[in-house]
Amino acid sequence: MKRLDEWDSGTRLMLLACGSDRVAFTELYLLFYRLVSVFLVSKAPGLPEEDVHDLSQETFVRAWAYRRRFRARSSAKTYLLGIAKNVLRERRRVQWPLSLPERVERASVEVGLLSEPEAVAYRQELWEAFSEAMKALSLKEQRAVELFCLGELSSEEAARIEGCSRDAFRVRVHSARRKLRGMLERFR
Repeated sequence: MKRLDEWDSGTRLMLLACGSDRVAFTELYLLFYRLVSVFLVSKAPGLPEEDVHDLSQETFVRAWAYRRRFRARSSAKTYLLGIAKNVLRERRRVQWPLSLPERVERASVEVGLLSEPEAVAYRQELWEAFSEAMKALSLKEQRAVELFCLGELSSEEAARIEGCSRDAFRVRVHSARRKLRGMLERFR
């Protein structure tokens, strides 16, 4: 393992925090809080400012709680952004337990694009088209969409479930999305 002075400043601070150094963790927080917040906004545009703050705080609470799991196989930045991604994913699962078509309908009504009856009809039409488009995909591509896009698993988690490499899984997702985009073009 590298000597402490050979790491970047963030990783060095995280390693010190692993030993329960609160001052080092406070410095780590000050160094990365803005980056974590910007990352969350980039992953969830339109997220209210108070939610960004809450999710950023939760990221650091978990980083402190699980600090002894940090093995410096990646930088502290990568570690913190991974935690932030998981925190956001969990919030989405709790906050948006609706199916994709239900989310489309609700969003369309909320922004005033469609009246409620129009949104219901649009949702039904979209769902039927999506179901037909899914049938046109290979079984592996269908599973990729179900796990990664609809199930909101990370590509690593989904690849592990499918028993393939992360890169192979990402190719499946890319291929499936490309095909679905073409088949659902009229809904854009």
